[in-house]
Amino acid sequence: MPFVELKKSVPVFIAFNLVKKMTQSFEKLISSIRMDVVETHGFMISGVNYEIVMLYWRIGRKIISEETALNFSLDGFIDRLRDELKNEPLYNKLSFESNDVKAMLALARNYPDDGYVEEVFTKLTWESISILILGVAQKYKRHWYARKAILADWTPDDLRQAIARLQYEARRRKPVSEFYVGLVG
Repeated sequence: MPFVELKKSVPVFIAFNLVKKMTQSFEKLISSIRMDVVETHGFMISGVNYEIVMLYWRIGRKIISEETALNFSLDGFIDRLRDELKNEPLYNKLSFESNDVKAMLALARNYPDDGYVEEVFTKLTWESISILILGVAQKYKRHWYARKAILADWTPDDLRQAIARLQYEARRRKPVSEFYVGLVG
């Protein structure tokens, strides 16, 4: 509670109302600052996520470009890349495990232009992107799951479950509800 020094001549009820108003004002101020901090934190996380996704896409593009130029596969390169980057400052925040590099390559192969990656995939976590890019072969299904994951704020586990339950296919087989039959019949 803010400290207020009142003169002895101020009546008690006025002093009480003044302290009450200041307390309410102080609580509103704290609430407003808290909302700013939470909002900024969200922007920071989404900004970092955006940069990580685009970095992984660029890495995939570079590896594919080098494979094409050299005309052979760089499979052994993944282990060397991981070893070379171990001492980099952000290494512990990034992942260069085999599946992640496979996902980087698949992302770059499936989306050679960064437009869709930038517009849609940067709104998902890397784990969700890996699930989609390695687990859903058809692009149209991948796009459907990506949109659903963004709109419904799915976690990677939610996404895995939706794919395992074949939710894309199930959307076409929904039974007609009795409520709907009552409306049209």
